[in-house]
Amino acid sequence: MALDYLIYEDSVRRPETKPVFEAVIAQINAGTARVRELSRGEGFQAGGQRVLGTAVLEFFLARQNADGFDADASQAFADKMRRLLGWTEISYSLKTFWFEATVRDPFFHDVPHEDPDLAWFVPPQWVLKPDVDPAQVNPEWLRFACWIAIGYMKYGMSFDSINANAILDHVTELGSDLPARLKQHGSGQLPVEVVRYKDVEVSCVANDAFGTVKIALKAESEDNYRAVLTWLCRLLEADFPRSYEIEFRSPAKHYLSVKGLPKKSVHQLFANATGYPELRPFIAQYARLAMREHEWYTNIDEADPAMPGTFAVFALALADDQHVPLALDYLRVCDGEHQSIHARFVHAYIAAHGFTPNAVALLVACAGNIQHLEPVKAYAASIANRDSLAALANARSEMAGREPSGIARLTADLDGGGRAHGHAWKAVVHAIWGEAGSTHPETLVAEAPDELKALYEAVLG
Repeated sequence: MALDYLIYEDSVRRPETKPVFEAVIAQINAGTARVRELSRGEGFQAGGQRVLGTAVLEFFLARQNADGFDADASQAFADKMRRLLGWTEISYSLKTFWFEATVRDPFFHDVPHEDPDLAWFVPPQWVLKPDVDPAQVNPEWLRFACWIAIGYMKYGMSFDSINANAILDHVTELGSDLPARLKQHGSGQLPVEVVRYKDVEVSCVANDAFGTVKIALKAESEDNYRAVLTWLCRLLEADFPRSYEIEFRSPAKHYLSVKGLPKKSVHQLFANATGYPELRPFIAQYARLAMREHEWYTNIDEADPAMPGTFAVFALALADDQHVPLALDYLRVCDGEHQSIHARFVHAYIAAHGFTPNAVALLVACAGNIQHLEPVKAYAASIANRDSLAALANARSEMAGREPSGIARLTADLDGGGRAHGHAWKAVVHAIWGEAGSTHPETLVAEAPDELKALYEAVLG
């Protein structure tokens, strides 16, 4: 079926289409472009003709290569495209269409793995071609390449740091000191007062190019933690990467009473700060700004990842029930397909409070957004009372009116279809009653005390 919009190749094969691309570029630069849904993807329209969005970016960059490359103009235009279409939509064109074709492939060649059986699985090593003179490489290309790398760090998924580092390695091998300067000073795109804070007892510095945050306290005080939290919130309100690492140093070494929670310095930061009740609104503000699905603290083990805001949310909810709504939002936002650290928090909360309505709500939210929630043997006896079972029955009714998580929908599909809510509720039942709840719920109902039988039927039937 013929496409009902132009792609980049049309501008090459059919020169008469170039004015359409030029008109769309003019719209984008003027701020008047409107994104339109195409039969495949998103794009723009000029003179009654529609154009694929990424094709416009590719046309612009090809023209830049032909006319003498201007890194500032290319960055400005690509950033406008990012705001219109999103980073994910344009990153392939930036990396494959422009960087690989303009910088990588002309100056490097790939060396496959020496073991042919592993060559399919191990990425090739890229090395400079022997006849390449780095001094002849256009420095404007290298500036724009670094901008692309920073884009991957700021706007890409956490795994996109692989793409960013590969680009920066190529730029370094071509003789540029830009990557080293970025590592030391950041991109320079954020104001100094946003990326740095320092007083007599507090030192904070952030690098937006590499997504790093370093905080040091010389003394413990409410004012010092207030300064840190205020600075962190201001940083996240700016154009800072959403996946990042926090390194923290202070005299106090407090951690939350949650078994198996990584004893990282970011954990220490929020465990310490939560000890000052007046600072909890600041911690909650940080958590709201930090929480993003598919984003991570990058210095937490990849095998046991944690979404930004994790330790702040856990600390607040364990300290004061007024922060349970924040914890519920966290449990619904986090990437339950890849993260399981939230289960440890929920188990710790239930151990501290029993099956209160808040505890039930947390368990239901967690079970509905995690690959597997291990049952706890003590839960079946702990929940065997009227108030807890009534809270669980009420939670089941409320679940039906809530959008199921991605992992709940995926699990339902893998199990051969069915309603995602039904599969999510099975996970709740399994977390409390284990195999008995999953395979013989009718037995549990039959064995329940007469005064609780109707409630058991409501949650297990």
